[in-house]
Formats: sequence, structure tokens, C-alpha cells
Amino acid sequence: MWWYSPMNDKPIRGQSPESAWQVRDISRQLGDYLAALSRVWIEGQIVSSKVYGRLVYITLRDPDVEMSINVVAPVDVFGGVQPPLSDGARVVILANVEWRSKNGSLMLRAHAMKSV
Repeated sequence: MWWYSPMNDKPIRGQSPESAWQVRDISRQLGDYLAALSRVWIEGQIVSSKVYGRLVYITLRDPDVEMSINVVAPVDVFGGVQPPLSDGARVVILANVEWRSKNGSLMLRAHAMKSV
């Protein structure tokens, strides 16, 4: 594995200029780590939603603090919520975390949604 083990005298990867990570390596490690996380329910407020093909791209904001995250949902998951969702709606979303290695971005992929 890539982290330090007390039984191993090798330096911790990334802790010195000689053991620096390559961008592709750290991005791949982040993606693997995040992919291993289980799905979670997340609550928030829809700031914006845009349909592109069969996907809806959502900006989900925490209503209590200035923080948001991008969510992508299949059109049928987003459109299947009653009453129909619109910007400003409060929702809970069952999602898993995804890491986009190519551009270094984090997002959530929705599998189910409910109005709050």
C-alpha cells in the first residue's frame, strides 16, 4: 500500500521532494478511496438543476452554511419525485461519492431522491 507502516522503514509517500506523488497517482488513489465508500443519504436544498440528455446536473447547498456540492442524477430519479422538484426545494438524496480524475472534481451520483 502507499501509506507508511511502522514495520517499514521507507519514507511516507509525498512527505519529501524525493517521494512526491505524480498528479495521476494521487488522483487515482483518491478515486479508489472514494469509490470504496458506501452510499449515504444527504440532505440539502437544490440551488440549480439543468437537464442534459438523460442526466440532471444539480447544485445542492447546505441551507445553514455557505457550502454546496455538485450532484448528477438520472432524469427518471429526479423526475420521479412528487411533488415535482424545482430550484429551492429541500431534498434527501441517496448517493455515492465520485472523483473525476481527469479534472480533479468531486461530485455525488444520485440513486434515489425524496422531497423533505
